[in-house]
Amino acid sequence: MKTIPFRMCCLLVPAAFAAVEVSGADSPVSSRGAPSDPVLREEGASGAVGPTGDPAPVALEPARDKVWVGFRVGPSWRRGSKLSGSWSPERLRVHVPSAYSRSHSDDMPSASGYVDRDYLDGFVHLDEGTLEPETDIFGTTWNWGYDSALQYDGSTVSFHTGAGGSSDSFRAAAAAPVAFEEDVDTLKGWELGGDLSLLHVSCAEFGLSVSGRFFREEEAEFSGTAYMGREDHSSYTVVDVYDARWEGFPSAPYANDVDGPGYLLDAEPMARAVVPGPASSKKWTAASSAKATFDAWDFRVGPSAKWRPLSWLSIDGAVQFVMARASLDLVCDSVVTSGSRVVARDHDEASEDKWLRGASVSAGLGVVLPWGFTASASVARDWFHGDLDAVAGPASVKAELGEKTYSLLFGKEF
Repeated sequence: MKTIPFRMCCLLVPAAFAAVEVSGADSPVSSRGAPSDPVLREEGASGAVGPTGDPAPVALEPARDKVWVGFRVGPSWRRGSKLSGSWSPERLRVHVPSAYSRSHSDDMPSASGYVDRDYLDGFVHLDEGTLEPETDIFGTTWNWGYDSALQYDGSTVSFHTGAGGSSDSFRAAAAAPVAFEEDVDTLKGWELGGDLSLLHVSCAEFGLSVSGRFFREEEAEFSGTAYMGREDHSSYTVVDVYDARWEGFPSAPYANDVDGPGYLLDAEPMARAVVPGPASSKKWTAASSAKATFDAWDFRVGPSAKWRPLSWLSIDGAVQFVMARASLDLVCDSVVTSGSRVVARDHDEASEDKWLRGASVSAGLGVVLPWGFTASASVARDWFHGDLDAVAGPASVKAELGEKTYSLLFGKEF
């Protein structure tokens, strides 16, 4: 049997141990016999160097979904709101008389025959010789008198009997309704809302959007005037005219009695005339002034989507169900006049509060500010079912909510 020299053993044993260590580095079993734990590693991520000079392994955290909440507030403007309606003066016809025509005449004293006659501005009575056949001038009298020089024109003298007549009529005119339409410039208010993100897919987020918009009230005023008809009045008086052909006619005022003698006057009028009296014509008009007050607020909720093409930029969109609470108040004051005289006054008020259902589609653009704050601008297109109506006296108004809303919002995301 051959023996291995001592010098050869000293060379072989260390080589054997080195081979065992090399094969153990590739073995799935560690030096303690337990399987090694699998880990996710990324070499060189930290820049550290291991014991052998290779890049040190770095463990990766698994990705996790984020659910975030955002709040926003800012000014809002609703455009396109409208007030329209009509003014119907015929509703004031109850204060205006119906069409009519009537006349009146007094009983007239006889203009013929020899009788005593009394007038408003004098008298002509018979005297003892008026009817005497043997008198110098049959049918004359000196028992008469008159009050004013205006009654004598140089050849005749006139006396007002006090009898006469009048004529009154009213002709109604049709008053057509007057339509009006007024755009409410802008309903100004505030928007308060929030967003809840439920799903993240790449750079897109999907969730729920809730908001409320509150707008202050706006006022609109309108007025109208209509011609309702014309009232005419005329009158006349009866005048007896006597022949005053004699020279030396006495000046006014003059009165003689039955004893005489005096200026002779025919005891019977030579003519009877109808003299127009005072006349008037008055227009009947109706006028109204009305004021409408309109305000609204709404609540909206619906799904939303957000796309972030950049870490600091977002594009938003939402489809929402809308419930709007709108109110309309109407006050109308009217007056009916005949000429300068006020015939009637009318005051009436009406109001309506109503829930309006609708839908909205909105889009916006936002930027991310430091510390999680955001700034955004949005525009919404709304559709509403129904409108508001109010009737007060002769005025009726319909209010329609505007279809476009613009908002500038500031908020914070968590």
